[in-house]
Amino acid sequence: MLSQSRKPVPAELHGTPPAYTAKHLQALSRTGIVRSTAGHVGGYILTRPASAISARSRGPG
Repeated sequence: MLSQSRKPVPAELHGTPPAYTAKHLQALSRTGIVRSTAGHVGGYILTRPASAISARSRGPG
């Protein structure tokens, strides 16, 4: 069960192993689809609206 005192991480939300999820988020970050933010409230954020991203997306633009 998730703690009520913190936000769930993507792996918990999707039921995937943390290492698997981290690998894919890092790949998305390298292509510019997401950007990471550090700190205790850090995480990943899309670099453009979700409606502008497709399976063929290769980064900004």
